[in-house]
Amino acid sequence: FFFSSRRRHTRCSGVSWARRCVQETENNSVTVKNLPQGISQDELFRLFSIYGNIVKIKMFKKDASKALIEFQDAIQAKLAEVYLNFCPIQGKQIIVNMFSDDKEKLNDKPVSDQIVRDYSDKAEWRYKIPGSKNFKNVVKPTNILHI
Repeated sequence: FFFSSRRRHTRCSGVSWARRCVQETENNSVTVKNLPQGISQDELFRLFSIYGNIVKIKMFKKDASKALIEFQDAIQAKLAEVYLNFCPIQGKQIIVNMFSDDKEKLNDKPVSDQIVRDYSDKAEWRYKIPGSKNFKNVVKPTNILHI
């Protein structure tokens, strides 16, 4: 007898997968480490806004290789973590993780060792309509990424 094992392929979009992953947390921020020298907040905004609406970006003066990015919601932050972790940018692989430190928040007023930029102006957001079809088609970047 010939037995064939048929694998059933199901397509699971990144958004539905991210929803399942963030059910236990309401954290809507990611930390980005190993940034190339001289990268600007606007360049980070262009890269990360593909995965969700960015509210604020905080960069540190003492350690310019780190940034903290706050998204509109936790699902968008999780998508950015999944798709951009170890993504090569200007010769360096960035490390993206969900933000877990409750002590540090993204405040409107910058402290002396950090620069905070507010992107809550909805004119710059890609996903203005909740549940947009465009949001469901988000994928990992290609090998060559131009910022």
